[in-house]
Amino acid sequence: SDIKWFECRPTFVLHWINAWEEGDEVVVDGYFEDDPSPRVASDATIEAKMFRFLDLHSMKSRPYRWRFNLKTGAVNEGYLSETITEFGMIDQQRAGLPYRYVYSVVPTKGMFTFDGLIKHDVQTGREEVLMFGDGVFGSETVVARKPDAVDEDDAWLITFTSDLLNDTSHCEVYDAKAFGSGPVARIELPERISSGTHACWAAA
Repeated sequence: SDIKWFECRPTFVLHWINAWEEGDEVVVDGYFEDDPSPRVASDATIEAKMFRFLDLHSMKSRPYRWRFNLKTGAVNEGYLSETITEFGMIDQQRAGLPYRYVYSVVPTKGMFTFDGLIKHDVQTGREEVLMFGDGVFGSETVVARKPDAVDEDDAWLITFTSDLLNDTSHCEVYDAKAFGSGPVARIELPERISSGTHACWAAA
């Protein structure tokens, strides 16, 4: 009897961003897919049929917010951005609390690789985009809060990149406040790694 059900626009959510309580409402942010099951030609290969579920552009994945009013049963929902993106990471000290910034990947059209990063301000809607360059693909980007942090974006962004043209991989570190200024540290790995998805940060 304690379970409350809400009717929302139908979708599939691959990843959530954050959620918190706000008065009578529970606020949930995630990635809304306009087309979770994209169509392919009837004579397409089995690989093409399977790969359609990995093309974020075909699925039209965009950041989205749901507000569930536990008192009235009403739902208020809508896009946070019109940009196709996914795999969002936040400062984990804001998990379960209102937050301002989410750092997401820029997906490659027709592939399951990530061309760059997006810093999205969910309060103002402002976005900053950083592209890795031709043939370079990154991973989900973790947020490492600076020890003397005051603002939410006083943090380091850490990602692994794979350069397919030069057969190299790097661990790259960016200043979240100076997002477009390029990496503040770039460490070459002894071997090229595959372009990955998930990552996490654990402070020493």
